[in-house]
Amino acid sequence: MSFGIWFIQCHSAKEIPTGPPIPTTKPIESSIEWIKIKESVYIHKSFGSFQGKTYPSNGLVVLTNKGVIVIDTAWTEPQTEELIQSIQAKFQKQIGFVI
Repeated sequence: MSFGIWFIQCHSAKEIPTGPPIPTTKPIESSIEWIKIKESVYIHKSFGSFQGKTYPSNGLVVLTNKGVIVIDTAWTEPQTEELIQSIQAKFQKQIGFVI
């Protein structure tokens, strides 16, 4: 049995602002939880339902000097869009690769 790893370079079809986040008076509620493992490695956790039960979806975000590597996406497409925006706002870096 053999296994392969595929790396893709990420190109977003949507234009996502890359500047600093816009301050608001209303707190933004996030469905993404962050757990810091190291200075440059974070777990992102989102939640979804399947057959009436809630399950977590975990992934990693690795910060490099060339950008961000995302290993696995969030549970849903809207949560993944939120994850992308959160990464750019939180770390002020572009996503270079998604695995």
